[in-house]
Amino acid sequence: MCVKTTCPSLVLQDGLLEYKDDCSTKSSGEVCQVACKNVIGKNIMRCLEGFQWSEQPHCAYYKPNVLETH
Repeated sequence: MCVKTTCPSLVLQDGLLEYKDDCSTKSSGEVCQVACKNVIGKNIMRCLEGFQWSEQPHCAYYKPNVLETH
């Protein structure tokens, strides 16, 4: 019986990223799409040959300007 080897479950680090795919079933060479409001770089992570994920994209966090009135 063959068992498909997959990358481990993704743990998204910064709390701003979210999954756009089911990443729990990805094998070597397959990609998982992630998203955030202001992504820096590509919005994918690749399951590498050693069944580890490539580096997570980063999200820019913009603090809105708030005018103070007195």
